[in-house]
Amino acid sequence: MAATITAGTSDVSYVRTPEGEWVTGPDDEWSVLEGEAPAGAPLAGLTDASDFALESSEAGLLAILATLGPAAGPVAGTRVTITLTDGQVTQIRYQAQSGSELADVTTTITEVGSAGTVEAPVA
Repeated sequence: MAATITAGTSDVSYVRTPEGEWVTGPDDEWSVLEGEAPAGAPLAGLTDASDFALESSEAGLLAILATLGPAAGPVAGTRVTITLTDGQVTQIRYQAQSGSELADVTTTITEVGSAGTVEAPVA
């Protein structure tokens, strides 16, 4: 599994192979993850979402409203819009309180399913 996740102005690339998991660091260098990733697998927070409602649907593009469940940790209960393109999650949008302001958060996932040239580190 491979995904590039964009949140605001930050990009993180994530790759999981049978040999392990890697993320890109500040200099776009691949770093092996020791144990479970700090936030878990990139889409793990969606595993027990509920209260689904169709927001929009058109040729290959589907937007669904959902409420995040306990698997999402501290953001459980947050209402999100999940966009699927040709059956794969490509965007997650929600609003979050940031101090006294309400922030619009958009995470865009690209290159799903392409592990690229990442290889297991030499032991």
